[in-house]
Amino acid sequence: MLRTLFAVLLLLVSGAHLVQARHKCPKVPAPPGIMGILVSPLLIPSGSTMATARSSDTLGCDRGHPSENFYKPQKKRITLFLEDNLLQVQEESAQGQGQHLDALALLAGCSIEHAEFGTIIQLNYDQVFGSDIFEQDAELSTNKANRTTERLLSLMADSPFLAYRCESG
Repeated sequence: MLRTLFAVLLLLVSGAHLVQARHKCPKVPAPPGIMGILVSPLLIPSGSTMATARSSDTLGCDRGHPSENFYKPQKKRITLFLEDNLLQVQEESAQGQGQHLDALALLAGCSIEHAEFGTIIQLNYDQVFGSDIFEQDAELSTNKANRTTERLLSLMADSPFLAYRCESG
């Protein structure tokens, strides 16, 4: 009995520390209430998976205060996609439809019809792609992808239609 009580107290104390650490980054919510404290350490298979996900998805969290280097999964997803597919996305954006444009809508977390997303990007083509459409230097593909991502996220934030239907951050 004493051993069980000691084990429960140990779990509570160590679990409280883990919950506190997870709150340092708002992108990683802690499980609700006392059940989250008790259940997380006990479920080894899902707990280890969750720990791996938390440690890889919280890069850049600094005491819960967002900064320029704060981890932004949406931005990273879009930038990585555009690094490999920028030319196809540009072509399909000019047409207002295509598989790469559909994939971009999904990566951006938009819950609208792909045709609507394609039309909005087509109408705002110059704003999203800017003067980069004339640059063909392969060395600058990462820079072009970063600039295009920034412009796309800016369009999504400024457009009431997209801001409401696409995830932010």
